[in-house]
Amino acid sequence: MRFVYLASFLVLLFMPLSVVSSHEPAVEARARVAEIVESVERMPQLIRRKIATPFEDDARQNVEFFPKRIVDAEGVPVGMMDLDGRRAVHGLLRSVLSQEGYLLVNEVMALEEVLRHTGSFSAARLSDNYFVQLFGTPTADAPWAFKFEGHHLSLNVTVVGSQLRATPLFLGASPAEVRSGPRAGLRVLGRHEDLARALVGSLSRAQLEKAHDLGDPRDGIIQRGTPVAAAQNKGIVGADLSEDQRALLLALIETYAHTLAGELSDEAIRRVRESGLKGVRFRWLGSLESGGRYYYRVEGPTMILEFDMLADCDGCEPNHIHSLWTDPERDFGKDLLREHYEKHHQP
Repeated sequence: MRFVYLASFLVLLFMPLSVVSSHEPAVEARARVAEIVESVERMPQLIRRKIATPFEDDARQNVEFFPKRIVDAEGVPVGMMDLDGRRAVHGLLRSVLSQEGYLLVNEVMALEEVLRHTGSFSAARLSDNYFVQLFGTPTADAPWAFKFEGHHLSLNVTVVGSQLRATPLFLGASPAEVRSGPRAGLRVLGRHEDLARALVGSLSRAQLEKAHDLGDPRDGIIQRGTPVAAAQNKGIVGADLSEDQRALLLALIETYAHTLAGELSDEAIRRVRESGLKGVRFRWLGSLESGGRYYYRVEGPTMILEFDMLADCDGCEPNHIHSLWTDPERDFGKDLLREHYEKHHQP
């Protein structure tokens, strides 16, 4: 009996907090927005003035993931902030991201130091060359947003009243696997790759005929500055998968969702479950072999997930990945903005 109690305790101990506790999404969202506002207000006034941008600025709806040059970029890089500014930035990230997501984002940034000492990459590759931009003013009366961007990272958060949205979310990694030096063995987006490989590897020949396309993976590359990936309606639908395969598909979707914190992650998963996995499509483009170039897409009514593994040059082994999570209904807070304008700005 004592063993049973101990086992039950260990299950609860290691179960995600979102499962153990019953969320009150509205309450949690209000607390999260308050925490974000507090982090913004902790930024020194000089930094806040420099990162301030009108909410209507077109840059708010861009997804930029190329290295930024300080002379060209909007916003302020973390590397030019004092300690108070850096603390505020990390407060912003922790307010929106889960613990897992926060570590993931920091690992993406840390890879810049790996690139800095690799081959012909510039010494300008710095793990603090990431920029904060504020759109509008944090207030309960008008929409506002913030963006945290740099090489292989684009976090876009829109706030309307006590609600917020945090897609699109872009994460990349180069190298996908660090193979030398003190970080050797690190695979920043390893789970994003491994679950998709497990799913495509479980497909029968008949299923592969629906899911797999031998075309060039570059046909599916996420384009710079593209706010929302266009649906393609290709691949195998969840209705044609077994229960075990749908479980793998759900686990892959949850991996992307769990980058965000608390009710943000829970809400994304709830919407996927409610719309049903049977209508979700999975497509694999390119090589099925380990070490090959490929692209996959998971597409449903409430999310589009994209992932590519590419090579940096002809003849190079692929070791460079991108991932993008978009929500056709909610990217850049479009649903919240629609509701806000209908309620407060009708003629």
